[in-house]
Amino acid sequence: MRITFPLQKEDYPSNLIKYPDDKNLFSNVEIQGDNIIADYAGTKTFTEYIEPVKPDDSSVNISVYEFRKRFTLDEKVAIKSSTDPVIQVFQDDMNSLTTVNLLDEDLKSGMDYLVSKNILTQSRADEILKVK
Repeated sequence: MRITFPLQKEDYPSNLIKYPDDKNLFSNVEIQGDNIIADYAGTKTFTEYIEPVKPDDSSVNISVYEFRKRFTLDEKVAIKSSTDPVIQVFQDDMNSLTTVNLLDEDLKSGMDYLVSKNILTQSRADEILKVK
């Protein structure tokens, strides 16, 4: 069977590919773009090689300064000058932190609110919250 594995899976930091250990199961291996394509002689399905992986703390928990550096100057000014009380509370909450957990649900909710108020686009919010 011909099978394709992604070289990397950056869009889903909680799901990383675990490649099979037995290299003898693969032949005619080639790299095309962002994929590894090979003939596979094993019995497992592709989904059996995907396993949840908890990102390490150093990539999930970053300093407030590092988090602020992810915003453009215009985005920071728009947040700071907002008279919206929800945005002000979100900003106060962020200012009370010593570290920012990029997977925190309250953070995601606050970022979603900034998107709903057109301070950020969804793609910018995703980029800012990306675990690296």
